Amino acid sequence: MRSNKINIKNKYITDMADERVDEYKKTYNLSYIDGIKVESTSNKTHNITTVEVLDANGKKALGKDIGKYITLEVKNVLTLEDNEIEDITQTLSRALVGLIGNTVNKVMVVGLGNEMVTADSLGPKVIKNINVTRHVIKYMKELVEPGTREITALTPGVLGTTGIETEEIIEGVVEKIKPDLIIVIDSLASQSITRIGTTIQMGNTGITPGAGVGNRRKVLNESTLKVPVIAIGVPTVVNAEILLKEMLDKLNISSVRKNKKLCNNMVVTPKEIDSLITKMTRIISDSINAAI
Repeated sequence: MRSNKINIKNKYITDMADERVDEYKKTYNLSYIDGIKVESTSNKTHNITTVEVLDANGKKALGKDIGKYITLEVKNVLTLEDNEIEDITQTLSRALVGLIGNTVNKVMVVGLGNEMVTADSLGPKVIKNINVTRHVIKYMKELVEPGTREITALTPGVLGTTGIETEEIIEGVVEKIKPDLIIVIDSLASQSITRIGTTIQMGNTGITPGAGVGNRRKVLNESTLKVPVIAIGVPTVVNAEILLKEMLDKLNISSVRKNKKLCNNMVVTPKEIDSLITKMTRIISDSINAAI
C-alpha cells in the first residue's frame, strides 16, 4: 500500500530513521512509504537496516533530510567476544567507506557531547581513540606512508561550559584547516529502551544535536559548514513518556494523560550505560580508524 498524502500527526521522539519508518507505518497502517526505501540484512552478531530518503515525500514523512541512514543493531552487546567485536567493526567500517567515497583526503572527526555526563560522553570518548595524522604529515612527513589521509580530531564541548555554540566552534576550525569531510559523533535518543547502547546509526546528511530530546541546537550539515558531514550516533536515552506508555499498554491501560505531566522533558538511561558506552566507543573508533 502506498502513502500518497504525507501529513504526519505526531512529533517523533527519536533520532533513529528506522524507528521513524516503523512509527509512520503504524500511524497510517501502511506497508510502504512513498519516497522511502528500506533494506535489511542480519547475521549472528548484528542486524543492519538501510533507510534511504529519496525525495520530498520521504523527507516530510520522516522529518529526515534526503540521503542514506544506516542502522546497525548489535546483539548481546555486553557479552561480545573480541572476534565478534571485530566482525561488527569491519561491517561498520565497510559501510562508512561506502559513505565516504574515494576522493576524500582530509577528514575532520568531531566528538559532540559532555564527557562528564555518561549518557552524553560517547563523542568525546571516541575522539580520544582516533588516530590523528595532520601534525605528523605537517611536521614529520617522512614518518608517514604516501597517500596517508590528513586526519584531525576535535571535541568542542557544550554550550553550557564554553558559552559558544558548537556550530560556531566547528565552523571556525573548518575555515582554518579546510577538511574535505567532517565525521560527527554524538549521542542520540531512541523510542525503545532495548536499543540504548546497542545500536549505531550512520547518515550522510549531517546532524541536529539535541533534536531527539527537545533541545535542538544549530544544524551541522553541508549547508551550514560548506563541507559534507557524516553523522555517527548511538542512542543513549529514551523519553520517559514512551516508557510510561509501554508499561501502561502492558497493563491494558490505554491513556497516559494523567501521567504526562510527570514525565515531560524527562529522559531515561539504563544502569549499564557505562559498560555500553565503553563497548560502543571501541567499535566506533576502530571502525573510523579503519575506514579513514
